[in-house]
Amino acid sequence: MIKTITLNKAQADFATLMELAINKHSQFRIASEQGGVILISEEDYDNLLETLELLSRPSLL
Repeated sequence: MIKTITLNKAQADFATLMELAINKHSQFRIASEQGGVILISEEDYDNLLETLELLSRPSLL
C-alpha cells in the first residue's frame, strides 16, 4: 500500500524514506501542489518493468 506524504515531510525525512523503500519495499506518494511522484526502490522499479515487458509479449501469455 502506498503511503502519501507531503513534499515538506519527504524533504525532512528523505534518508529514512529511502531506507524504508530499499530495505522494506515501502512505497510512498510524495504530494505537492503541482502533483505527485512515487518513491520506490530501484529493485522494485526494475521488477515492475520486467513484469510489464513479459506481459506485453503475447507468446508468453
